[in-house]
Amino acid sequence: MLLIYYKYVSLPLYNCLYYISSKVNYNISQIITLILALIPLVLLVLLFKHRLKLLKDLRFYLFTLCWLVFCLCAISYQNAFFVRLIPSFYLPSYPVSEPLDSQQFENFKQNCFNEFKRLFDFDQYQKLSDSDLLKHATITSQEQLKQFNINLNSKLTKIKYLSGVPRILGLSYGGIAYHDLFTGEIVIPTKEDYPTTLFFRAVMIFHEIGHAFYHADDVQNSIFQAHAMISSKHPVIQSLGYLFILQYTDYPMWTQIETYHPKLYNEMVTQQRLNMELRSKRKAIKSFKRILTKVKIQNNDVKYGYDNFYLNNVYLRSIIDKVDDNLKRKEVVQHDK
Repeated sequence: MLLIYYKYVSLPLYNCLYYISSKVNYNISQIITLILALIPLVLLVLLFKHRLKLLKDLRFYLFTLCWLVFCLCAISYQNAFFVRLIPSFYLPSYPVSEPLDSQQFENFKQNCFNEFKRLFDFDQYQKLSDSDLLKHATITSQEQLKQFNINLNSKLTKIKYLSGVPRILGLSYGGIAYHDLFTGEIVIPTKEDYPTTLFFRAVMIFHEIGHAFYHADDVQNSIFQAHAMISSKHPVIQSLGYLFILQYTDYPMWTQIETYHPKLYNEMVTQQRLNMELRSKRKAIKSFKRILTKVKIQNNDVKYGYDNFYLNNVYLRSIIDKVDDNLKRKEVVQHDK
């Protein structure tokens, strides 16, 4: 029954919304959320004013039924239970190595930073746009899945941007970007609204692309994301992938970056200062964040696989073999030359 509902109701509606979304620059997911939220309020007001008349009107029941069906479609696409009906949800997990020993962990961190130093170019880094990142994230993610004989093609051609009330909610919660399964949109804040490094934007876009390929769990998605980034054919994106991995460790990466790539370090310092200044001026976001913190509704690092138990960290144990493989391939190429 659920599969029939998904196939003949949710999927056609999703394809229609996906097509509309690809043709316009508006954030369709925001518009739909607003409409779905406002309709019950309108119905309640109408019921309060014209209760006896409406309860005898068939159109009122038909309209309410259509709203419920539409809500169920949206929920079915967002809810993991319904998403499991999609065959591509059954994605393979990357192998997890044995717990790392101390020396292995130290070598791993140094290898990641050495690869970052070798591949990173600040001038090329500055040329990367959101569109470039979306294109590379999509291509590399598709190639990662092909290794497991999974052929998924993404129709994503553009990124949408947060605005209005949802922007306040996102910035207060700490989840500033999302992928809407129902409309197929990747939504992130603008550079002006959320000053941050291009490195962070790259990580954010690759993460949401992972969700677009049905990696629902954030830890598994972060692992998939790291594999995709360090497998990119773009050297700078590959270098940022190694930097992303180092964030999961105790490596003093920003101290090292200040020494080897001062321009990138200065970008980080400047953007962080701008972000803090902007936050201090946003009283609505600060107030709402306090409310969400009190009711314990806040985004947190643990959700993405961060913890201080480095030697036993699932994320790092799922990445180390990939890093080793990349280094071995590099040695083979250098040997052949």
